[in-house]
Amino acid sequence: MEQLSISHGGSNSNKVDISCWDLGGQEQLRDSWRLYYEQTDAVIFVVDAADSARFPTARQVLQGLLKNEPELRKAVLLVLANKQDVKGAVSPAQLIEALDLGAVNDRTWTLMGCSASTGDSLREAMSWIVQKLADRTPAADA
Repeated sequence: MEQLSISHGGSNSNKVDISCWDLGGQEQLRDSWRLYYEQTDAVIFVVDAADSARFPTARQVLQGLLKNEPELRKAVLLVLANKQDVKGAVSPAQLIEALDLGAVNDRTWTLMGCSASTGDSLREAMSWIVQKLADRTPAADA
């Protein structure tokens, strides 16, 4: 497990501090995810868009997080369709359907295609998270 801390913004009134934990998706690790739910404002769920055989499992795990974990009920959701650079990767629209994200109407969410190996769209993905969190943070002088 890795932790990454990110600060974004110039002044204290619009600064967003982000701490990220990279939690493995293997089945034997999923029970430990709950240790990190408290005070979670955003979830980044990464799916291998080139491995359609695992989409049903990804759908089940993601839907379980969204429906069964009260600590995550206010968290914004970013789903990353990774490996867009790999032949056979499904499009973001196809992954939205495969994960049944169209039924998610109780939180702010988006799905973006990306490539972790090339870095494509990762900056845009983090910018989306930062913007959504900044939109929810009251201004210091308000």
